[in-house]
Amino acid sequence: MPVKVHKDKKHLSKDEEFQLFKLVFDKFLWIGTILTIYGIYLLIDWNAEIWKGLTVLFVGALFFTLLTSLISKNVNFRRN
Repeated sequence: MPVKVHKDKKHLSKDEEFQLFKLVFDKFLWIGTILTIYGIYLLIDWNAEIWKGLTVLFVGALFFTLLTSLISKNVNFRRN
């Protein structure tokens, strides 16, 4: 049985695209913030290993870097 290829792909409007981008942006922001706060907590905690705190803090910073690159690639900034 041959596979049907859908030629009628739905294209998003600018507003729908922006709303979807906001959802992705918000999730990355929350994940980066939670990881950063947890990493700082592990650095302050006397019972935790310092390398574990630094690793979690680094992963949080990596999420923020990924978020920044996502914004700079997908958002057109106006130059006056």
